[in-house]
Amino acid sequence: DDDDDDDAGTPGAPRPIHPARKAELERLAEQLQRDNDRLQASLQLAYERAEENTRDWEKERDALEREVREAQTEARLATAAAGPPSRDRSKRRPGELAASAM
Repeated sequence: DDDDDDDAGTPGAPRPIHPARKAELERLAEQLQRDNDRLQASLQLAYERAEENTRDWEKERDALEREVREAQTEARLATAAAGPPSRDRSKRRPGELAASAM
């Protein structure tokens, strides 16, 4: 137990770190910083790509919506140009056409 008291040093003071251990910890901290920087750059690139893909998708969606509106307008115009639906001639009673001509 006396050895524990010697290693403790002054209460509240940090324990001295062995120089080899300190060098290893500094190397690990530098490696972690490099990894963090690399991951940050990768994340930023992924975010920028996602934003670009979103913009492209929105442009495509807008173009498709415009095509749908144009097709609906063309269909309404074609329907209007065709006029009112005519009566089916097979449903006419005999002599109806002659009577309407008089």
